[in-house]
Amino acid sequence: MRKQSAGNPNPSPPDDFVLFLDENLHKCAPILAALDEAGVKYEKHASHFKPGELDSVWLPKVCQEGWIVLTKDKGIRYNQLEIAAVLQFKGREFFFRSGNWSGSQMGEILSKALHKMVLLTKRTPPPFIASLTQAGEVHLRYDKHGSIHDQKRRKHNG
Repeated sequence: MRKQSAGNPNPSPPDDFVLFLDENLHKCAPILAALDEAGVKYEKHASHFKPGELDSVWLPKVCQEGWIVLTKDKGIRYNQLEIAAVLQFKGREFFFRSGNWSGSQMGEILSKALHKMVLLTKRTPPPFIASLTQAGEVHLRYDKHGSIHDQKRRKHNG
């Protein structure tokens, strides 16, 4: 863990901020380096589950541990079973908006986004799902009430 200085705008994350790197990311050296440099705790898929383990098996366990899923599975927006599981088990998940970014691009994005990710976890109770953009922005996509987009549309039309 790096020491927090008075002028550090990005202090080390709290002890309960533990990222779970899914099977697609758990061996990505630039992501591991970004997390190590920032002093972020993480758990790797392979340390807890066999290769190819179904989401329906690992996701509930990760949520119950209180770990925060990090994935490059941009298909989450369309995978209603995974969305339902994260919401049902009061999970927290961040996904990279593009599954086509290189490891080094994802490492840079993660470095830019980490502080915003920590802030979101502090101010938004589980469950939630949020995306990470190429600019390092963090956008809430789902919360306990479902899709943020649908909520805004209902409010606008209501």
